[in-house]
Amino acid sequence: MRLALRDRREELVKRHDRALESDPSRSTPAFQTAVQQVAEELEEIIRSSPEAASDPVELARTHRNVAQAYDDLARGGLREIIPLAVGHYEAAQRLLRGSGANIERAKLDANYANTLYLQSGGEDLTLMEAAESRYEAALKVFEAHGLDAIGNQVREYLRMLQGQMVLARK
Repeated sequence: MRLALRDRREELVKRHDRALESDPSRSTPAFQTAVQQVAEELEEIIRSSPEAASDPVELARTHRNVAQAYDDLARGGLREIIPLAVGHYEAAQRLLRGSGANIERAKLDANYANTLYLQSGGEDLTLMEAAESRYEAALKVFEAHGLDAIGNQVREYLRMLQGQMVLARK
């Protein structure tokens, strides 16, 4: 991935973050339009970055960023978009396989777990178990690297998920 495309990706991630700051509910038309545009522009970066000529970790990061945008749109009410997020997480996972980029993989696992939990609707145990496995894997990496703040956040997500799993089993 060329430097200009990485810089553009970072600009788009900041734009996504600003949209989240202005609408934490993720439900306004302005938020949905802004984040949909971010996702589309990130997808254009992916199309402009041939896999064979790109750093797989950078390309995986871009797929994760697109997936996060789609996840936020789903959280704002566009649940039908979840499969797009899943597809980008799967692409990122494939690119990271064997890369040794453990922290990037942990970020992917934690974010993918969030989407799986959302997709489960708090009822689908198979999806919740997949989310649990990803949270646990991410937590191990964050703890091993002393990333306490993000580790604590993942630990809290895991705690909430496990509580929901108890309820779903009843």
